[in-house]
Amino acid sequence: MIFPDKYKVNKKYPKKLFLDNKDLEAKDRTFIKKHIVSVTLTAQISGEEIPSIDNENYKYKVIQYLEVELDNIKYSNDMGKIFQNTFKSPLIVKFHDNNGYYTYSYALKRINKSFNNEIVISDSFTTRKIDSFIDIETGNLYNDFLDISKLLNNSDKVCLYHELYVKAFIIENRQLFNDYMKFLESKVYYDFINMMSFYDALVNLLQCKNELNRASTISKKIEINNRKNSCIDRIYSLI
Repeated sequence: MIFPDKYKVNKKYPKKLFLDNKDLEAKDRTFIKKHIVSVTLTAQISGEEIPSIDNENYKYKVIQYLEVELDNIKYSNDMGKIFQNTFKSPLIVKFHDNNGYYTYSYALKRINKSFNNEIVISDSFTTRKIDSFIDIETGNLYNDFLDISKLLNNSDKVCLYHELYVKAFIIENRQLFNDYMKFLESKVYYDFINMMSFYDALVNLLQCKNELNRASTISKKIEINNRKNSCIDRIYSLI
């Protein structure tokens, strides 16, 4: 990922900040104490150059990018869940260790009016570990398509973060998408509603492929294939 210099912060967060956070469960504080080496707020998109959204659905006033060094990258998935739940703002976390491995954590957050307007996570994922010495292709894809200055929809912070999320999701699952480059280069991101319909269709397509691998009867396979084809039709109608 690439952030223009105007968003750079490079502020170190002391581990004590998390260890003293009483909103964290004791087991999470212990996990952080044991496995985190350092936490840096590398970049932050704030202000109104890219408009904030604060309404009944979203509270996106700042987008933060953290770089977190772990003693071992294998803990990044669990650590990603802790960080995404702790930070209520939209957050990107790059986890890395001293062996050259790294991962990214993303989460879509919204206001849940049924639970006292709390910020809740509607969708999230942490990428598989990436070898910075070998997997140059993946690193290049993240730098090319998740360069903040090159994103298509910066009409507000909700649109910007969701475009980041969808493109990261495609890169992470590109082995399952024959046309993943076409998906990344699509103009669908200009329209928020179409972008999220596109994302929903991608998620449903992956679900169908997983279900198809487990299906044991011909009738079930036919039913899943019909749903899969509908997802494919929906995707290509949008891009």
